[in-house]
Amino acid sequence: MVKEWFQREDAQTILNIDLPNDKIDDSWMWLGEHNGNFSIKSAYRMIKGHDPNHEEGVWKLIWNSPIHSRLKFLWWQVYRDILPTKGRLANILQDIQVTCPLCKEAAETTFHLFWTCSFAKAIWFSIGWGIRTENYRAHDWKMWFDWFRYDYNRPPNVPFMDWMVTTLCIFEVIWSERNRRVHNESDNDLPGIMRLVRFKIKDHMLVPNHRVPEVVSWAPPPPSWVTCNTDVAVSSNGSMLSAVFRNDRGKIISITTREVLFSDPLIAEANAVCLAAEVARDSGIQRVLFLCDNLCVANSFAASAHCIGDFRIQAAATRFKDFCSKLEEWEIVHISRLCNYMAHNIAKWALMHQKTGTIGIEDIHERVLDDFNDWDPGPAISL
Repeated sequence: MVKEWFQREDAQTILNIDLPNDKIDDSWMWLGEHNGNFSIKSAYRMIKGHDPNHEEGVWKLIWNSPIHSRLKFLWWQVYRDILPTKGRLANILQDIQVTCPLCKEAAETTFHLFWTCSFAKAIWFSIGWGIRTENYRAHDWKMWFDWFRYDYNRPPNVPFMDWMVTTLCIFEVIWSERNRRVHNESDNDLPGIMRLVRFKIKDHMLVPNHRVPEVVSWAPPPPSWVTCNTDVAVSSNGSMLSAVFRNDRGKIISITTREVLFSDPLIAEANAVCLAAEVARDSGIQRVLFLCDNLCVANSFAASAHCIGDFRIQAAATRFKDFCSKLEEWEIVHISRLCNYMAHNIAKWALMHQKTGTIGIEDIHERVLDDFNDWDPGPAISL
């Protein structure tokens, strides 16, 4: 009915509203923050048209990156454009000469200094990749960052973090040379600067923790406990939820799927965990370790959680806690997607074959029941 009465986008928005089971009082909710709480910072972002989801992803990428803390801080300063260049200082101080101290041809901004300045161009071209900065259309760091995050926009076979290490080493050397000239110290020639850049890059690339492989494995729960992996497969019309229960010997004891109208992955993930808790309650299971690969859901649903990370899953969190109140003991743990493929594979398989409810193991292909490999349903289905 909703899809018949409303435009497609409006219908999806309405169907993604997860209503609580019980009547609750209306309350104000600030849509500028995931937790629904108003802040001056989020209001400023909304006025300026900043996307909080994009910014949050950038900050996580910066601060969780496996590079030296000094380079992380420089990356953050450059992306936020808060380095004290002459162009920025001229906004707050009078009689500031804004000319770039390296090329003396344009106003000094971070983007000019590190990318479009003739001094920077010479370094980028000579570093070994033959980068001609004038061939790229980015005019600010957001555009620059978004462009080079894609593999096909970087030099061949250069991982993003290797690209950023090189970039930040170049930035660091240029900023140091810029400060030398601003404070009337002796200039370094370009060959000497190039040697310093290469030395810094080599030094940072040799840091032992530059790239640490993630080690993941499924482990059985303690005796008398069961685990339940949950996941979803999202389509344009909704989502398929899956819950896979296993005992302390690793044997599958129950598989349940359910189709819902939510097309928002976060809400679907939250409801998949609710499905698991509901099945546990109805089956008389008393001790359950819920395993979820969505960090927001796992943190918000934890027994020790004092607040919900995203107001969109408030109703699901309330249902989950209500189901779990009938259990003797329970825990919810965030796990890597790399060891949660079975639940995701089952959700994809159920969506493809339109199978819902309790499903027997014998009805599912063995390739679907794999914790560590993504099942490919083939070209016949578009999820």
